[in-house]
Amino acid sequence: PDIIIGLGGLERGRITSEEALVIDNEIIDYALGYVRGLEVNNDTLALDVIHKVGPGGTFLGEKHTLQHFRERWAPKMSDMDSFEAWEQKGSRPLDEIAHEKIKEILATHKPEPLPEDVEKEISKIIKRAETELLE
Repeated sequence: PDIIIGLGGLERGRITSEEALVIDNEIIDYALGYVRGLEVNNDTLALDVIHKVGPGGTFLGEKHTLQHFRERWAPKMSDMDSFEAWEQKGSRPLDEIAHEKIKEILATHKPEPLPEDVEKEISKIIKRAETELLE
C-alpha cells in the first residue's frame, strides 16, 4: 500500500498513543510480509522435510521450519513462545514492552536532515500560512 492511516490512533482517532503506534507498526510489518507473497523453490518447498516428517507428523520442531518462519516474519516485540514460557519469563504485557521500545527509539533515533529544497518549500508554506492567518 502507498499509505497506511490510523497508526497509533484510538477512540476513532480522538486519542493518539505512542504505545499503540509501535504495536500497530509491528502488526503492519507482519501483514506486509504476507502481502509480498511467498517465494516458492526447492528449498522453501522442503520436500525432503515433508518426507522425513511423514503423514501425521509435526513440522514445528524441524530446523527448516524455524529458519523459514523467521525469514518470513520475526516479531520485534510480540512473544511467540507458549503461554507457559511467557509466564515463566515474567508475563510482561505488550504495552509495557512497547513503552520500552518508544524510550529506545527516542534515545537512539537520529533523523535524516531534510533536503535543502524541501526545507525552503516548507518555509514558504509556513510564511504564506502566517500571512493569511494574520489578515
